[in-house]
Amino acid sequence: MIKKLFMLSRTFINKVLKKYINDTKLQKAYNDYPKSAQNNACKVLRWIDKYGRDEVAGMTRTGLARANQLCNKENLSEATIARMAAFERHRKNAKVNPEFKSTPWKDRGYVAWLGWGGSTGIAWAQRKLKSIRNEKK
Repeated sequence: MIKKLFMLSRTFINKVLKKYINDTKLQKAYNDYPKSAQNNACKVLRWIDKYGRDEVAGMTRTGLARANQLCNKENLSEATIARMAAFERHRKNAKVNPEFKSTPWKDRGYVAWLGWGGSTGIAWAQRKLKSIRNEKK
């Protein structure tokens, strides 16, 4: 009977510990992204401060959160890095639309691209994600 109780409590404790360890607060976080990715995000935030959200309208709430994280050199979780890596699908926005050459902050796609770290930030995220996932194997 005592042995069964011990095994049950051990199983329960293991389940609780696994759940606790999987909590994002305990997962590894990374902030070794390139300075240029940080600079790209900060540029967007400076444009917003200077011109306002009416003129710099290319960022969703999630994009603004990402820009703030990158600009402040905050740690990023694997899940966040994966979302950055997936932003590759917007690479067409890596260059300013010629229509907005003199006012790049008005190019919504370009603003969003920079807010997520730009080309260097996205490339870092792709490499980092691959590295993290290889470590787990």
